[in-house]
Amino acid sequence: MKKSIFLVIIIFVILILGLVNKTFFAEKYLILNGVNNVVYLPIPKFSIFLSENNKEIKLYTFKKEETINKFVNNYFKNLESCYDGNYYYDHNRKVTIMDYSYNDNIITIKYSQNNICSKEHELSSNWSSKFNEAEFKYIKYNNKDIDVNKFKEFINSFSNYELHRYNKDIKINENYHLKAEFVYDNKTYKVDITHLKKDFVGIKISYDNKFESAKFKTSIDNLLEDYFN
Repeated sequence: MKKSIFLVIIIFVILILGLVNKTFFAEKYLILNGVNNVVYLPIPKFSIFLSENNKEIKLYTFKKEETINKFVNNYFKNLESCYDGNYYYDHNRKVTIMDYSYNDNIITIKYSQNNICSKEHELSSNWSSKFNEAEFKYIKYNNKDIDVNKFKEFINSFSNYELHRYNKDIKINENYHLKAEFVYDNKTYKVDITHLKKDFVGIKISYDNKFESAKFKTSIDNLLEDYFN
């Protein structure tokens, strides 16, 4: 008899949770991405909604950490990862997941309605300033040594050209390839500048297995050949 009463109480509590809490029986959490764009983020079933503040969702779960991690990894495997796996962009929902973690039965989900991954490899706005205080190991154009002052003069000329954002690796044209290695702020960098097509030049700065890149429209058919030959 006592077991039956206890079971009835448990069922009653579950039903109350399901009625009162908006996520308990749900497998997705509704957010608004834009004015009228409804988006659902996947969540583990039987999660109790705790709070949402500044695009950070808190849920309570009765499930084990291994179960939650398996759920999250299954979701992440179809997303675009960036910044060494710290962020994941969901192309279908058009949100970046910045955190989806478990700690003491609390699930934390942080998200952004911007594609943060799209900026991972964008050339920083102050990219050229590094060269002013850099210590160069070598500067070569098609394996010919280039004077550091001529190189800096060439870099400074890019302020006159039209910048095109470029969030992927630059394909090097070995026939027109300016490259250098330098130390700045105790970090070693490599820079590759190459002719792309017509009047476009590509720039790639690499460091610590990461890179930034951009394209510049120069209005000169082959800027590198024109400058260094």
